[in-house]
Amino acid sequence: NQCQFSWFCDGRSDEPLDTKTWMESLTVARDVMDGFYGDITEGATHYHNVYVKMQDVVAQTSNQTWSTYFNTKLRDRIGMSGSWIPVGDLSVYWSNTRSMARFGLMTYAKGKWENTQIVPEAFLNEATNTSQSINLAYGYLWWLNGKPTFHLPQTQFEFSGSLIPNAPNDMYAALGKNDQKIYVVPSKKLVVIRMGDVANPENPTFGLSGFDDELWQKINALTN
Repeated sequence: NQCQFSWFCDGRSDEPLDTKTWMESLTVARDVMDGFYGDITEGATHYHNVYVKMQDVVAQTSNQTWSTYFNTKLRDRIGMSGSWIPVGDLSVYWSNTRSMARFGLMTYAKGKWENTQIVPEAFLNEATNTSQSINLAYGYLWWLNGKPTFHLPQTQFEFSGSLIPNAPNDMYAALGKNDQKIYVVPSKKLVVIRMGDVANPENPTFGLSGFDDELWQKINALTN
């Protein structure tokens, strides 16, 4: 399926507009093919969603299914409901708004539920801060607001400015498929959940969408 590559079916011209950058990219590509750079993929030819692979690692290490591990270690301990369902190459958690709110509140409380530490605080601190230099607005599966630049899924472009300009700078968020959202704002002691149908059926997105900034404009009108 040629449309698995985001650039092939995007309706845009493939004619290079920046000749200098295009020539530089050809030079880099030639050097890679000639073995000038080491193969950082170690021979890999296919992409796999990292979090799905992580679930496999946890299952193998714990000698139980991922669902059993998740339910025992997290879901049942904070009163969530729901289950993991395979959808194509993805693994999607099917749940409800209250359960997502519980997860968001546990994260806001630095991994605690009431007086019990569910997730190590040190791990959540790392997860909700920049994890690498490529995308400053991304931690460990959490999107980070207030950074000078950001990348979006399925693109190699770097965008200037904050991820969601209308949202507080200290906000971090789980931006799920079809506009399923968990926003956490420590400075405002606020957890916001959005579930339901995709905001724009004609242009469904994975991660950030125009809906995010529009929603926070409305929230600001109520909270500021």
